[in-house]
Amino acid sequence: MTDMTYEESIKWLEMPDKRFRKADKEDFTLLMKTLGDPQDKLRFVHVTGSNGKGSVCTLLAEILRRSGYRTGLYTSPHLSVYNERCRIDGEDIPDEDLARLASAVRCEAEKLELSLGLFYKMTALSFLYFAGQKCDIVVLEVAAAEDGTAPISLRRRSWPSSARCPWNIRKYWERLSVRSHGKRAGSLNPVQTH
Repeated sequence: MTDMTYEESIKWLEMPDKRFRKADKEDFTLLMKTLGDPQDKLRFVHVTGSNGKGSVCTLLAEILRRSGYRTGLYTSPHLSVYNERCRIDGEDIPDEDLARLASAVRCEAEKLELSLGLFYKMTALSFLYFAGQKCDIVVLEVAAAEDGTAPISLRRRSWPSSARCPWNIRKYWERLSVRSHGKRAGSLNPVQTH
């Protein structure tokens, strides 16, 4: 497969899976393994919560950048263009890099006949970008899935952070067990240090 143009890559990102099978974490994990597990070369601040994740991520990324770290930032959704979801030191991923990396992700996903939604496609190409650009740290915004788990798991050390819960859902959060909250943060997985 040849590289897609930027416009073609955006169409592919938005394209629903034709197999009508729900995209899942196992497909994403297999894809990342095939791509060389670029996320394992990175360190993360993993931010989850109900409200304020994007603001917390942006503030943390700016603090880290001003402290001299080459800082990746992954947030969702975007305000105007997909490039905003993947930034390094405050700069959006360039159109050419987004198209090139989307092409690489698409090629591997199609070879493996994987089911991937927008979130997993963007996350995969962002991890490739952050690793290729040698980020010192990545601030990663992730919402919890419906089953209470994080939609991705990170094997490398990550620093968890939770955005403050508003009062109207605190009772729901209070009923969650520590184990469930750990799943949401995606940060209580066994840690491998290198």
